[in-house]
Amino acid sequence: YTGYDWRGTITLGGKTIQQVFAVTADGDSMNGRWYYRGADELGGYMSATRMRSGASQVMAVEPSSLRVGAKTRLVIVGFNLRGKLNLGDGVKVDKVVSSGPNEQVVIAQAEEKAADGPRDVSVGGAIGKAALVVYHRLDSLRVEPGYGIARVGSNGGPIAPVDAQFEAVGYLNGPDGKPGTKDDIRVGVMRAKWTVKPYNREAAERHDTRYAGRIEQNGRFIPAAAGPDPKRAYSTNNTGDLKLVATVDTNGKRLSAAAHLIVTVQRWD
Repeated sequence: YTGYDWRGTITLGGKTIQQVFAVTADGDSMNGRWYYRGADELGGYMSATRMRSGASQVMAVEPSSLRVGAKTRLVIVGFNLRGKLNLGDGVKVDKVVSSGPNEQVVIAQAEEKAADGPRDVSVGGAIGKAALVVYHRLDSLRVEPGYGIARVGSNGGPIAPVDAQFEAVGYLNGPDGKPGTKDDIRVGVMRAKWTVKPYNREAAERHDTRYAGRIEQNGRFIPAAAGPDPKRAYSTNNTGDLKLVATVDTNGKRLSAAAHLIVTVQRWD
């Protein structure tokens, strides 16, 4: 499609998935997003690399972070992975669970003296730049995205609700030692406790948290059914102005961050 785009439709877990990727001019890699048909707010980002004969590459490590003192199961993904695995300074492999040309699974642990920061991960000559981040404790937390929109929907009606997905992402301070600046180091998505609060005084007076929907503990907000709602004196619809708060405990240090969520009416296209 125009020579440099990819449009695909696949079935995954019985659901239809749309793919929208941009392809580099040399055709060796593409990056973009996949999402559920009919629910484009639910999906993820994806990178792909062409498997050239004789070439090898580490593409990703999952999870992408390793807390000092915790034995962690790491999955190294790539192609033509052959040779010795190196997870970077201060990180050792306790156990090899499985080893194959496209995926290697190990139990790894970072030494107490290991420095915080990113590590290159290599398997033989294949290298993944800054593929793994080692940390003792997080310096800051962000909710991503910082702003979102959800839409109420009909129960069994023609207009389905639109969910909103959020993630709690941990960061290390960069060389400047300050949080929230450009040199911060992204550690990765953290397991968090999620709560919903009114965004402002007006939202509290309208009891928006009671009517607009609920948050799941994976960061997914499920909006309420569309109105009219006879229980709500303020409005016939279940809209709301909300603050989503994520809290993470990192080695005894509790961090919180928030995002702004608008729950609004159905989109009539």
